[in-house]
Amino acid sequence: MNPSFVVICGVDGVGKTTIAKKVATQLGYKYVKTPRPAYQHVRSFYERPGVSPLARFGFYLGAVFESSEDIKRLLDAGTGVVADRYLLSLQIYHELLTGRDLSSHIAAWDFLPADLNIVLTAPVRVIQSRLAMRLQTHFDQDKERDGPLISKLVARFAGGFPATVHVDCSTTPVCEVVDECVRLIRRIRPSTASISNATPALI
Repeated sequence: MNPSFVVICGVDGVGKTTIAKKVATQLGYKYVKTPRPAYQHVRSFYERPGVSPLARFGFYLGAVFESSEDIKRLLDAGTGVVADRYLLSLQIYHELLTGRDLSSHIAAWDFLPADLNIVLTAPVRVIQSRLAMRLQTHFDQDKERDGPLISKLVARFAGGFPATVHVDCSTTPVCEVVDECVRLIRRIRPSTASISNATPALI
């Protein structure tokens, strides 16, 4: 079976990084964080309050494209990939921040489609509680404190998108969430499960 490309996504604070790393380890896949480390020193500029949401989108569009190229090389070498956020996160966050339909801009780029997007879900109050417990400095702290924005993000991620499944991680132990993600990934048939290169417009 060909190696799979899986994305773990959802609202900040839902547990993407923890789950994605554990899933990658359990499957023997490569964990990929987007944007990749080389972009981190620039990221803080675009995350500042007051920076144009469109400028921010342009930065992340290029950053995620570079990650897409990295992922292509890994798959060509026979290595499966678990990515921590990708196109769905890029589109959902920036359509809410800009108030525009950005699907055509994303579709114009030759992004590698994921075989499966696993959206981790939890109620808004659970996400806010987890964000409040973060001790280290994070990007987007102003947005993490924006209750209405978090509610809108949760609602958008709950929508139906191609090649996407939802896994509730609000009360389920981490080990069980990881096991469920691994079970879903092992059912993938990469030759038939890949989504279209055209990114779906959000409703």
